[in-house]
Amino acid sequence: MIPLLDLKSHYSIKKAYGTPEQVVLRAKELGSEWVALTDYHSISGCVAFVKACKDAKLNPILGSTLNTKDGKLICLAKNLDGWKALIKLISNSYKQGYDKVNETPYSSIEEIQEHSANLVVIVGFTEDVVSKSCFSKVVYHESREVILENLDSNPILKLKELDNIFPHFYVGLLPQKEAYADWWNEVSRDFGKTVILTQAHYVDDHEIFKLLLCAKLKTIMSRFDKVALEREPELLRFSKDEFGLNQIDGFSDDEIRNTNSIISEFTSYDILSQPRLPKYECPNNQEPIEYLKELCRDGWRKLLIPSGKLKEKQAEYLERIKYELGVIEECGLASYFLIMADIMRWNKEQGWLQGLSRGSAGGCLISYLTGITKIDPVEYGLLFSRFFSSARKGSLPDIDSDFPASKRQFVIDYIRNKYGHDKVCHMVTFSEFKGASAIKEVLRVHDVCPFDVMNEITKSIPEEGKIADQMEALGEDSILGFTLKYQPDKLKDWVRYENDKICGDYAKWFEFAIKLEGTIQGTGKHASAVVVFEEPLSNVCPMISDKSSEHALAGYDMKAAEGIGLVKIDCLGLSTLCLLMTTQDIINSRKSYYEKLYASNSKC
Repeated sequence: MIPLLDLKSHYSIKKAYGTPEQVVLRAKELGSEWVALTDYHSISGCVAFVKACKDAKLNPILGSTLNTKDGKLICLAKNLDGWKALIKLISNSYKQGYDKVNETPYSSIEEIQEHSANLVVIVGFTEDVVSKSCFSKVVYHESREVILENLDSNPILKLKELDNIFPHFYVGLLPQKEAYADWWNEVSRDFGKTVILTQAHYVDDHEIFKLLLCAKLKTIMSRFDKVALEREPELLRFSKDEFGLNQIDGFSDDEIRNTNSIISEFTSYDILSQPRLPKYECPNNQEPIEYLKELCRDGWRKLLIPSGKLKEKQAEYLERIKYELGVIEECGLASYFLIMADIMRWNKEQGWLQGLSRGSAGGCLISYLTGITKIDPVEYGLLFSRFFSSARKGSLPDIDSDFPASKRQFVIDYIRNKYGHDKVCHMVTFSEFKGASAIKEVLRVHDVCPFDVMNEITKSIPEEGKIADQMEALGEDSILGFTLKYQPDKLKDWVRYENDKICGDYAKWFEFAIKLEGTIQGTGKHASAVVVFEEPLSNVCPMISDKSSEHALAGYDMKAAEGIGLVKIDCLGLSTLCLLMTTQDIINSRKSYYEKLYASNSKC
């Protein structure tokens, strides 16, 4: 099987269907050994893609279909330097070429050329720079006669121009059975330097893919052609069921050999990493683990000895702290605890309240002794193994910290100032179609029912947060599937689950919605997390625009950020702590008032 050089995932938001993992699994089934992820002006799916390729024993090629104002270019990283070039190009596009009206980032041809020494550049697909330069109107969906009538310039001249600009340049042959692909393939063969392009925008379900295109255009299925023609005529080409990830045929042996030969352009490299913490400056040049032990001894003297707990449980406390320190030292996590303890110490020095503990971090005695948490895990029988164990070496334990909501930004600013503004930032989140949002979009796009019925259905579907634990225990990853199986009365008026099948008037639409669940529908900013790193984040991470501030966001979600070694710190803002602080201030001010009043009356 030839290398698959143009695979899109759902990180091409609403222009492709399928997770990077699903794309890799399908490529494995087809027998390909080399696969390239080329999402539209995004490399946010590349970490998941690399992990999936490792599991499937495939060779990943990392790339992106970059936007320029003259059209699009597929850019594939030849090596690690090429990967860094992609990161820089995408980060710069949000700073220098961002179209705020259409919320679209752009790179310039000149900038791509500047970074092209380690990039393979390919043209020959919808909206590429050659087609944009040769046609004044979109002709991808037209007949051969219309294509030739609207040809404004010779595409060979443009191809030669690009070949002179980019040192590793190829022209893609298209596998679709259509007039545009036939015409383009003739042009490509006349030029030479061809490779076969996959152009896969979905794994195996064209109906869900077209539903996403309708969602992108905010239209319904019956109006798709008309609306696409008015707004984005390029999308009309995708209305045909020819852009799935399928076996490619119809090409000569020479063309297949040429495509296979492109593999020699790429060298293996790995973008994954264990956590890479910023350096914590310990006093007296101590090693982090030694300073952490010192802080634990201080906490022992200040918290445990005065409490009298050691009289009966000293052996238990000693065994627990030795074990925990042993695990933390083995896993190289001393700096992480020092960073978290320093943040909590600084918050306390400002006179602000902090949460007692959140989640499994309450089971760590080190956290208690260093002031990260306020709950003694030994006293309450909380388990360290729930928090962390040596079996998880290479990952970070999860310490969530609560601060007064009005002071949270000050805490984040402290982290930025301490470790460097270029090494600390917020991170992006990718919102997904789930549960109610999935079925609502399916019903809307297919114009199945009035909005009042649609709303009645969606109100019957439980929120994820209320059933997450149950879903995990039952091994369910679909909110709709869980509801149908375990809370059937909620949806009985429209659909039901019988003999492992979905039945009822709305069965078809629920089947669609279950397939849609988990597909990315948009981006946002993580509500609480910031990431820190030992070097500038822009070296390893695409930096994208944050609509709510001047600071850029790390362009990876939580799993991807941790996969490349970024360290996530959760700083949660609680309004309850603000209320408690206000109450505290009122009590103290009144206490002071009455003390003064009492003192003045005593003198009288």
